Amino acid sequence: MFKRYEADEQVIFYGDYLPILSSEIASNSVDIIFLDPPYNIGKHFADFYDKWESENDYINWANQILDHCLRILKPQGTLYVMAVTVQGGTKSSNLK
Repeated sequence: MFKRYEADEQVIFYGDYLPILSSEIASNSVDIIFLDPPYNIGKHFADFYDKWESENDYINWANQILDHCLRILKPQGTLYVMAVTVQGGTKSSNLK
C-alpha cells in the first residue's frame, strides 16, 4: 500500500517501494532518486526489524531495489543512496 501526492506536474510516492517501482513509474522517466534503505543493523521500528537472515539475503534485497531504481532513472539522472558507515567492510566496498 502507498500514497500518491501530485501537484504542478510533480509526483511524490510514500510507501513500500516494490508496488510503486513495479507498476507506477515508467522506465527512464525519473531525474533524481533519493534512497534511504534499512541498513541491516538490527534496529527495531514499530512494525519492522531491520535485520535479514544473512548478509547475502540483505545484498540480494538491496540489489532488487537498485535494479528497479536503475530501470526508472533517466540516462542522465542522479541516484543518491544513504549508507551506514559504522559497519564499513562489505557494504562500503560494494559501493566503491
